Amino acid sequence: MEQTNVMVTPAAASCAQGCSCSAPYCTTVTIPSVFSVAQVSPADVHLLYDVSKLSYAYECCTVQASLPCGGTCDVQTYQTRIVGVIPYMVSASPVTGMCGSPGCVSASGYCEVDTVVAYACGGSEMPVMPEITCQNVRGTAQMDTSTCPAGGQMVITFQGEFTFEGIGNCNGTARF
Repeated sequence: MEQTNVMVTPAAASCAQGCSCSAPYCTTVTIPSVFSVAQVSPADVHLLYDVSKLSYAYECCTVQASLPCGGTCDVQTYQTRIVGVIPYMVSASPVTGMCGSPGCVSASGYCEVDTVVAYACGGSEMPVMPEITCQNVRGTAQMDTSTCPAGGQMVITFQGEFTFEGIGNCNGTARF
């Protein structure tokens, strides 16, 4: 899958934002409280996701640098962001009830990503970034439950994050 890179005009960038190496997600599902998820362990929570909708966006911006003998000067930099969405599905089993076979509970959603992963000093060359793959975007998932007092429903919350590893300042492997 070929990734697209987007160059944004200098006025659109804000160089004040720090780098982030993760994007959190959270989703809930409601089931009747007569079903039980008491036997679900952390190993029984599974996450499936796709990173093909992510790309890099490069933005030119100016930062002020302090000079060693005093004073400051403006320096052109490139801000590198990962943008797009990560479609995901998360599930847990076993869900048990009075009758029938054990089942599972699942939810799906989209984790919106717009995060700065690197800055590089300006020049004529854009930063060289690694391809975004399942090997450098890791997902985690956990499940929490609560009972809704009205209506006899159990609310199951799946939450976690997608961590960018070896991208930009996330382990410092970008070449500038």
